[in-house]
Amino acid sequence: MITLNITESIGNMTNPNSIARTIVNGYVISTVKLAGAENYPDLFADHMYETMVFHADSDGTVTDWLEVDGLRYATEEAAHAGHASLVAMWKTTVLS
Repeated sequence: MITLNITESIGNMTNPNSIARTIVNGYVISTVKLAGAENYPDLFADHMYETMVFHADSDGTVTDWLEVDGLRYATEEAAHAGHASLVAMWKTTVLS
């Protein structure tokens, strides 16, 4: 039996560019607006936002900054949808 440990928060946490952050099954799923992306619209046109998944302890502190999974998006709306998609996927994923 797997017990899910899920904590969700939306909006401005410690990072002013944070869109959403979810802790699930020993992972942190973090979605942010890339800092400075609006200053380089040609460079970041198709990926101004990104979601990354990292290993974390039970308190949600990242224990390894090596990305386990991730997606990039052009709009904030797509970033919210992508974050929700990765949360749903990682609710059922357990890596050893």
